[in-house]
Amino acid sequence: MSEQDKPLPCPFCGHTGLNFSEPRTYRWLAYSCGGCGMGNEIHVRTMDEGTLDEWRESAEQEAIAAWNT
Repeated sequence: MSEQDKPLPCPFCGHTGLNFSEPRTYRWLAYSCGGCGMGNEIHVRTMDEGTLDEWRESAEQEAIAAWNT
């Protein structure tokens, strides 16, 4: 994992880890700070080629990129 692929520290509590969970539908992936719980959801692209695991991995990378902005 490169430096840009790692989540930055939480702006609210400084924790450096993200938790991932699946909300009510597989088309979304929730991500949140492992310290304070602040987070959001990101859409999982399920219409592209690939497997569910590949789609989830891609969504996790997109979530980290969103978190870091």
